[in-house]
Amino acid sequence: ADGNGKTLIWYNGNWTESRYENGTPGSLNDEFPPSFNSWILPSSNNEFITGSINITANITDVTGMDSATVNFNSTNYSMSNTSDIWRYLWDTSNDGSYNITIHYNDTLGYSNTTTLTNITVDNTLPAIDFTSGSNNSYFSRDWIYIDVTVTETNLDEISFYLYNSSLGLVNNASYTNGTSYVNFTSLDSNMEYYYNVYARDKANNLNSTETRKLTLDSTSPAVSYAGGTENNATFFNRDWIYVNVSITETNFNNMTFYLYNST
Repeated sequence: ADGNGKTLIWYNGNWTESRYENGTPGSLNDEFPPSFNSWILPSSNNEFITGSINITANITDVTGMDSATVNFNSTNYSMSNTSDIWRYLWDTSNDGSYNITIHYNDTLGYSNTTTLTNITVDNTLPAIDFTSGSNNSYFSRDWIYIDVTVTETNLDEISFYLYNSSLGLVNNASYTNGTSYVNFTSLDSNMEYYYNVYARDKANNLNSTETRKLTLDSTSPAVSYAGGTENNATFFNRDWIYVNVSITETNFNNMTFYLYNST
């Protein structure tokens, strides 16, 4: 007992004065609800989760816990325990925002509740696609502009990745402020590149665009007259002209012959 003749009980990490006088310290004089020590999963308010999880908490009592129930959507569900760890397997198949309340009581009937607020369930992948451009495109320049359209309520991050012709990472950029475009500059202007973009939400759901190919080519094709082509300023008595050329070009697209009259 303390100086007031009251029995001291160890409660919530402290010796606490009970209403009993000259009693035996300890659990026989328990008049307090169980101690809610911590949330384990989810661990705090305003969390984002995806997939089924075990709602988990650490709860103790000096006389022993009797039961614990968890409540969300106005329905109570019984929790199971291993020692001081209490759990309930939550099937989070319905997206939405929830408040989670655990009601717990000991073998003497003392009870209490603890609540987590604004727990967001998000099982939906972000929707992401390129806004402009096309696959297998060619440009004569030293930069690549990429923009995407993302549909996601709980967007966390958009990440852009640029690879070289052997799929080695050349550059990347990530944004958490909703920026949905990037311009990679000062690139090798004669190089084949690949790029894609990822969107991640706050529940860690991840989705990506397709991987596109883009070729930068600033070198003009090499073209010259080849065998069978007549010399310049020649004359013939016929109604046809034969022209043959030799071309050196890695990214050949098409060849066009032009014939002009005297004017």
